[in-house]
Amino acid sequence: MNFVAEYVRSVGGWFRGTDAEESRDDAEATPAEGPRASLFQCSDCGSVYVATDKETCSTCNEAVEQIPSTV
Repeated sequence: MNFVAEYVRSVGGWFRGTDAEESRDDAEATPAEGPRASLFQCSDCGSVYVATDKETCSTCNEAVEQIPSTV
């Protein structure tokens, strides 16, 4: 498991009042629900966004491109 995923789970558990170990067990037992977020990058200014859908850069108003997922 990578460091970022562990950290996010521990912070999420802290907000929910659960143990990080409990949170990991819950995450592995149930698949994620809802829309999946993707990465989008603006080739003009280099800004990167995490969103379910994104067409224009909030910084420079140019078109953004979805970064292909490797997972």
